[in-house]
Amino acid sequence: MDDEEAPGPANQQGLRLPAVLLFAGVVVTAAAGFPHPEGADANDHQAISATYAASRSWTAVHLVGLKQAVDDWASATNGDKAVRFASAESFDG
Repeated sequence: MDDEEAPGPANQQGLRLPAVLLFAGVVVTAAAGFPHPEGADANDHQAISATYAASRSWTAVHLVGLKQAVDDWASATNGDKAVRFASAESFDG
């Protein structure tokens, strides 16, 4: 005798919510990624920060302080760039 339950309406009902949430997560992720500026690898923080600083839509996409931080980094003098970059990198945009 198997202790496993046979697939049926009761088991399928239990999977409906996780399936809907999974699908909604994929849709939200795709929709959120669409307006992001393309360019450098997102893990290359200096290159992608320069892309974000040049983007006009970045503030509208995130509505967080990262745009201001990368703008400050992009306009900083060479002596101040490291400090500004560390500040911008601390955001998890």
